[in-house]
Amino acid sequence: MTALFSYLDQYGHLTFEQEAFNELDAAILLEITYLPIDRFFSDSMDFKEGLTFKHLAKLYQPYNHYFQENDKTMANPFRSQLIKNIGNYARFKDLRISGYLNSIDTKIGTQSAFLLVDLGNNYIFVSFRGTDDMIVGWKEDLILTYQSSIPAQIIASQYLEKVNKTFPHAYFILGGHSKGGHLALYAASQMPLTAIDKIKLIYTLDAPGFHTVNLRQDKMKRINQKHIRIIPEESIIGNLLFHDRKAIIIKSKKRGILQHNVAFWQIDRKQFQRAEQLTLTSQTINQINKNWILRNSPARRKRIINAFIALIDACEVQSINQLISQPTFYLNKAHSQFKQFDPSLQKDLRDFAKQYIQFFRNDLRHYQLMKINQSVLDARKNFKHMVKLFYQTLGKK
Repeated sequence: MTALFSYLDQYGHLTFEQEAFNELDAAILLEITYLPIDRFFSDSMDFKEGLTFKHLAKLYQPYNHYFQENDKTMANPFRSQLIKNIGNYARFKDLRISGYLNSIDTKIGTQSAFLLVDLGNNYIFVSFRGTDDMIVGWKEDLILTYQSSIPAQIIASQYLEKVNKTFPHAYFILGGHSKGGHLALYAASQMPLTAIDKIKLIYTLDAPGFHTVNLRQDKMKRINQKHIRIIPEESIIGNLLFHDRKAIIIKSKKRGILQHNVAFWQIDRKQFQRAEQLTLTSQTINQINKNWILRNSPARRKRIINAFIALIDACEVQSINQLISQPTFYLNKAHSQFKQFDPSLQKDLRDFAKQYIQFFRNDLRHYQLMKINQSVLDARKNFKHMVKLFYQTLGKK
């Protein structure tokens, strides 16, 4: 049983009038947003009808096993159990979900999804989903490394604008995990000041940041005052790009990239369990990523990232599930594409890998001198594995 189920068992009998909405409630609603629930909602982004959690849970159950077998990334065991149980808790069962929108456009290269939850007492939770299993979403994430705007930001802003017009007298709590948190902040920063005043809180869970051009905007500064930024102690995704808001660092049962999964986050009664600082691995990779952005022009970053996107396109896959089902087969396809690149681009990609290796060595040496009491050997082992995968793809032994 994950920690969030313990929270539900302890507080699930209390409504929001009896126990105020908190960060754990936000995490639960964001996890529900990842489930493949498209078929239970109309395509018209209807804000009036909707479904209660109790009704949605009932509709979902006949498909639960099918989704777990065929959509393992989205319908993971935790989320599948969550939708099965959520209709039994007074805290959630009668809340109404509406306005569901799953936006995927392979032509312009974008992916995002959104829904509303009516919390009662004139409060609405707006959920922004992170990157799902579709490759198109991951490619859009990569583009964020060299440009400050992506199509999903525009779609998120239009969605929130429609929500505000539909509910002119409501107050809003926004939330998003991973890229969803990035989209929640961006959309809020594009709203008129009168609408920003109606936004009471924005929860982001291990969400990437922004380029400095975004952070300098007055509305973004105003929005950040309402921002509750939560990241696990070995965060990788949540430290990408740049942030103006100090993070609440929390504990997870897992290590490395698995800490991105909210299901493993530990709790302390009605909040996530706090940690003192980021781990050595997180600090190191965070510095590597920022150094790479600062030391390479947008044009050079674009050239390198687009080359990686070309390697992904060469695999001819639509989803992460498909990619990991035959890793050796798709790695060979990527390698074949790499050999077709002109020599200068091949050199750029190899230099990119070497640059990361050098950053890593320098930062490890720095932290060793600081005598941080964490496992340098584990950090080095994890990075060596990453380097090995790099070189396999780039045709080096």
